[in-house]
Amino acid sequence: MFFSYFSADSGRSVYLTEKKHYADCYCRPHRSCYAADSWREFAITLYAQEKLTLGSVAELAEMPQFEFQLIAGGRGISPHYDLADFEEDYALLQRRGVV
Repeated sequence: MFFSYFSADSGRSVYLTEKKHYADCYCRPHRSCYAADSWREFAITLYAQEKLTLGSVAELAEMPQFEFQLIAGGRGISPHYDLADFEEDYALLQRRGVV
């Protein structure tokens, strides 16, 4: 998975290929206990901006999708699932003979 973030220290974007590297850069050693909260907040921000899917952000936050949806909903962030998505899913189920 590929991640990027803006570094206020250097004034440029930093691109990383592993979550671990981001956590190492972002969290100072004395703040390592806050790494999980940082990841969750980072995931919520990406989801609110529609940069990643629900599955991807839940994996990034290291929590079940349902739990992530509850947190996002509590902050007024709606699911990214519109009528076109529903119609596409429904058509797929019809083609498979499920409905």
